Amino acid sequence: MNNYNTAICIVGICLVITALVISINHLRTKKTIDRIENMLNEAAKGNFSEKSFDETRLSSLESRFAHYLSASVVSARNVELEKDKIKSLIADISHQTKTPIANLLLYSELLLEDDTDNLSVQMRENIVQLHAQSEKFQLIFHIF
Repeated sequence: MNNYNTAICIVGICLVITALVISINHLRTKKTIDRIENMLNEAAKGNFSEKSFDETRLSSLESRFAHYLSASVVSARNVELEKDKIKSLIADISHQTKTPIANLLLYSELLLEDDTDNLSVQMRENIVQLHAQSEKFQLIFHIF
């Protein structure tokens, strides 16, 4: 009976140790997940910064996450700058083409108003086509 009590005692101690190990692992896992969740929340707010500088895997993850976020911010800023450059370029092209198109329209109208027989039929048709194409350009660039 003495061996039986000893065996039960050993099993009981093993169960207590196992329960302690499981509890400790659970608490560590919960702490790690809470810290990662906090990192994500701070990143979503734009306030993320590395808080721990040690040799743990979590610190390494935190460091890589900080590098990724800073690279993302730089990339987003570069994309925004490129968009602004493109908008500026389109506005510049639009502005630069409005005056020449207006001049083409004006000169073609002046030529078409000329009632004299100075223009051949072919030249008059060409001027009409030039005027029509200039109006199309004016409509296109008027959108911008």
